[in-house]
Amino acid sequence: MVRRRTLQMGAAAIALAVAVRLTAGGVLTPLTQTLGKWETASLLLYLETGRVVRPPNPPEPTTPQPQSPAQSAESLERPAFSGEETVSIRESWDYGADVPALLEQPLRWDLRQEAPTVLIYHTHASESYTKEPGQDYAEEVPYRTQDTDYNMVAVGAAIQRRLEAAGIHTLHDTTLHDYPSYNGSYDHARQTLEGYFSQYPSLLLVLDVHRDAAEDGNGNQVATTATLSTGETAAQLMFVLGSEGGGYEHPYWEDNLALAVKLQALLEEKDPGICRSLQLTAQRYNQEMYPGMLLVEVGTAGNTLTQALRSAERLSDAIIALADGTA
Repeated sequence: MVRRRTLQMGAAAIALAVAVRLTAGGVLTPLTQTLGKWETASLLLYLETGRVVRPPNPPEPTTPQPQSPAQSAESLERPAFSGEETVSIRESWDYGADVPALLEQPLRWDLRQEAPTVLIYHTHASESYTKEPGQDYAEEVPYRTQDTDYNMVAVGAAIQRRLEAAGIHTLHDTTLHDYPSYNGSYDHARQTLEGYFSQYPSLLLVLDVHRDAAEDGNGNQVATTATLSTGETAAQLMFVLGSEGGGYEHPYWEDNLALAVKLQALLEEKDPGICRSLQLTAQRYNQEMYPGMLLVEVGTAGNTLTQALRSAERLSDAIIALADGTA
């Protein structure tokens, strides 16, 4: 378990955390992010990934037990975090995350092996974005499509290409776990994951790539955007982490949290504002199955695929930087 820091670490924790404010709707929103510019009284923000609650007694895994990322490879030099990066965590239960301790937690992460070390999959693969001029594809319901050139599979494929180009052997599962029915998506994804974990115990990072959704008071989709260092507009990223807060067993959640915090710090250091607050929830999202599992929301339905692909590149670069051990 991540150690609670003494009072001497208080000043560092304050310096590392972004101030948050309680909006009129009761939603905690970082002051530095796009959400803070909206009229909060008319904003309804919700996580689509929170609609399915895992049963209290899932079947016991029969796959080989993987090593924790903290014990799976020789130690690599960790990126030298400057201490000025912006890390914000929103908790749905009273945990009290110690950001400096999470950043300092050792990570032995050798992603460049002959065997696959990264798996990308999509619990809600058919999620899609706001159409751009020239895009013409079928939608079963608004902002959902089976066309893998325009749904979350396209975003996952972009991450895979960039990681593979950097020498990181990456698998990408393109199963539409939410089609034909959105209900049961996590159960369907669980069955897929069991096969991968049994076949590839070398995996160190498992990314469930989604997009979020936000509506204004009139039911219109709105985007969460950030301006990159290049001047381009990108979709904001948001890590969603499960925990033991709901009373369920989850042996990997604190290691997963430490990994997500490191990635968010690297992302924010290069492109301030690209990340929304990391969401630490009392659910699990299948993340109790295996170490190194992260759920990431790449923008919202109001964003465009072009914006999402730019963010996917930044996420890939942060993974590569952390794997290299240099910022």
